[in-house]
Amino acid sequence: CHTPAIATIGTPWEILGDFFVERSVPALTEAMRRLVNLSPQDRESAFAQAYAFARTLSWNTLATRLE
Repeated sequence: CHTPAIATIGTPWEILGDFFVERSVPALTEAMRRLVNLSPQDRESAFAQAYAFARTLSWNTLATRLE
């Protein structure tokens, strides 16, 4: 659904790149600030790799692999 995400180090979401941050209030605050200031085009670009990866985790994709 193309919803951007921010994750903290220690979770398995390194694919988020610049939005994979230290677990601290300043780091999360800065990531949120950067996220809300992205244009729609820049947001799409920043999360393109994560969106593509998320599609590999869909129920339809996983079910097809199990057939």
